[in-house]
Amino acid sequence: MWRLGLSAALLTSACQFERPGDILAIDAPPVDAPPPCTPSTTVCDDAQGVYTECDAGGSVVRQLTCPLGCATDTEQCLDIDPHNGLAMYLDMVAAPPDLLATGPIVIDSTNGTIAEAGIARSVPTFLSPLGLRVFVVNDLRAASTVDVVRAPGAPGIAVLAFGTIIIEGVVDVSANGDVAGPGGAAPASSDSDCTMFDFFSPSPQGIQGLGGGGGYALGGAGGSAFAGTVGPPGPVHPLGTGNFGGCAGGTYFESNPTVIGGAGGGGLQLVSRRSITLTAGAALDASGGGGHSTLANRPGAGGGAGGVLLLEAPTITLDGPRVVLSVKGGGGGGAGNATLRGGNGGDGGTDAMPAAGGWTPATGGGGTGGLTGGGEGGLTGLASEHHGGGGGGSAGFIATFSASGTTAPTNGAALRGPHIDGRLGTRHVP
Repeated sequence: MWRLGLSAALLTSACQFERPGDILAIDAPPVDAPPPCTPSTTVCDDAQGVYTECDAGGSVVRQLTCPLGCATDTEQCLDIDPHNGLAMYLDMVAAPPDLLATGPIVIDSTNGTIAEAGIARSVPTFLSPLGLRVFVVNDLRAASTVDVVRAPGAPGIAVLAFGTIIIEGVVDVSANGDVAGPGGAAPASSDSDCTMFDFFSPSPQGIQGLGGGGGYALGGAGGSAFAGTVGPPGPVHPLGTGNFGGCAGGTYFESNPTVIGGAGGGGLQLVSRRSITLTAGAALDASGGGGHSTLANRPGAGGGAGGVLLLEAPTITLDGPRVVLSVKGGGGGGAGNATLRGGNGGDGGTDAMPAAGGWTPATGGGGTGGLTGGGEGGLTGLASEHHGGGGGGSAGFIATFSASGTTAPTNGAALRGPHIDGRLGTRHVP
């Protein structure tokens, strides 16, 4: 580095002026210029969280900021590795848009569209091999309601965010009676991954109720007819197998009438590289639908099981008295008798009580839906012409995966259903 000559320095001192700072020669490199990288090296800077590849000539050929910092065991970045094989979609989109919605959102998982207040929003979307509809965004904020188009065979929904996810309104992927949420099983669905246990009978006399859909635990057994056997319950449907949602309740088939089971709640997977926050009036509802009753002298149908809510991020915050995650099962339908029909079972919903079983005039009432486990069995018909009530659907699954391995609701936030907690999955990139 070049400095002032001796004579100039003496002159400055004699006049008692401050000594001038260093002056660069015209052809000298800037002092803050980054040094060239070491040829033929790959380095991840732990302090900065920056990955750099250098070629043989000392030029940077690839550089990126690590999503989760540097790996400790290799010169690579760490990135999130979400369940259901969704990491590849994070790698396929370079710069996704923000989805910062103040108005109501409607998601159509069949067609892969998102609309806010009736206006289409352009978001990269994919249909995964497992049948999940995947949307990729940068930051997501849903300040109002998020509803879905319920259609036969609609896939479950996954939202992947490069940045943060903030939910302040109700996200509803639940079943409505016999209409499944996206990813949930419809009653008597021939292509369902759930084991079906429907019942066919040529006679209206003394018929067992239908079992509730299985999920985290068994569905409730259908109530027995007078001195008869119970209706078989829906089997346990483990998380990660089959459809990404709840199983339907059993349906009674006859030419006239048919008694329809409750549908399974839908499936929703939220993934963020930064954080997921549910606050204000946020609710995620993937509850099951209620089993039906029908005109007089028929058994009750089974309630649908709750679906799946899967959240994955370094930090997950569930904060506030109105924040609810619900995967409750639907209630079983009540049986009718010779003159009166029973009542339908209640949908799961987000309140603190189990979904009610349907009323009956013939003692064969529907079982309540599962709140933290299996559904309640339907009640027994007590006379030869009385039928059994439908069993309640099992609760589904709430699963959270974070860097700490623990996600605890705070300030009155509530989980309505079984909760599976674990550490966030990570992978090395690039």
